Amino acid sequence: MEIKFVPLQSHHFPFLLKWLAADHVRKWWDHDITWTPELIATKYTSYTHGMKDGKSIHAYIICARETPIGYIQYYNIHDFPRDAVLPDDLPAKSAALDFYIGDTDYLRKGYGTASLKAFCEEIIWTQFDACFVDPEPDNIAAIKTYEAAGFERINSGVYMAKYKS
Repeated sequence: MEIKFVPLQSHHFPFLLKWLAADHVRKWWDHDITWTPELIATKYTSYTHGMKDGKSIHAYIICARETPIGYIQYYNIHDFPRDAVLPDDLPAKSAALDFYIGDTDYLRKGYGTASLKAFCEEIIWTQFDACFVDPEPDNIAAIKTYEAAGFERINSGVYMAKYKS
């Protein structure tokens, strides 16, 4: 399974618009927003420059070979406070990530798990010692995907993976 990560660019915005409107994504990701091309550009243009609210954020399109299939972003967890309860001994070099497989042709075929594993190996572990995710508690598909990719539940709603040298 060949997975690649391409930095988000404005020509990817039509994919985001389509994926964010898909039922399986919309249920968990910005479900209260009706996305338009203008809203996508307003939110994600700064991401194409690696910034959100003056802080670093790194956004990518997940590709299976050359086909765009999803979205993934990471950031230093200390830059964007979360609602979830994090451990008191949070490693100084900790990332958080968010992702989804948007293309329905690639659901339930292992692409989510493969993407997470590859992303951590290629990008996260080159800079961070730990990575956190906080899926909705009833998003069973996401939780199973994170667990299959090596994330372990550390409290209600927070999962962590650690770099293993």
